[in-house]
Amino acid sequence: FGYSQLNPIFSPITRASAMSIPAAAFCRNLIVNSVVATPLELYRKSTGEELGKPIWLDQPSVSQTKGVTYSLLVDSLVWYGVAYLEITEQYADDGRPSRFQFVDFNRASFTTNYNTTEITKYYVDGIERPVSGLGSLVTFQMTNEGVLTYGSEVLSQALAIERAASVAASTPMASGILKNTGADLDPKEVHALVS
Repeated sequence: FGYSQLNPIFSPITRASAMSIPAAAFCRNLIVNSVVATPLELYRKSTGEELGKPIWLDQPSVSQTKGVTYSLLVDSLVWYGVAYLEITEQYADDGRPSRFQFVDFNRASFTTNYNTTEITKYYVDGIERPVSGLGSLVTFQMTNEGVLTYGSEVLSQALAIERAASVAASTPMASGILKNTGADLDPKEVHALVS
């Protein structure tokens, strides 16, 4: 689970504001596009034999392309450190998941045990999800809490710089040349004007 969900005060920067920073958006796009472009294959671990592609590997969701689903997963992992898929279909013969639907980080929540060492229930839009089977969630977790949490100070500073540059660019600056066409002032007159 994402650390920022346990204590949301650690994540004052939103994904939208982080994506407004050109360098952050470029890095996110580079990571997401690299992962999504990587071909996915399925192998039997014990023998190394290449297996056929299950339906979910090429088309995990019926409502969007594979690239969109995987992009959303990686994006959520980058920013929040956790991503969720809801099981929407299962194989009839053995009950394994065959289709999924991406669940946005902001729609998912959970409760933990007293020590916050174990998640006891997951919710989507406030509705409890089953532990397994249709409607349950498959979670993907990073070993960190996501860029919005561990990089929040740097992102805040980058946003401040972006805002300052925008203000400077849109604020009219006085321009012109002062030319003295008369006599120079003596030092006493200059001092009187300055003070």
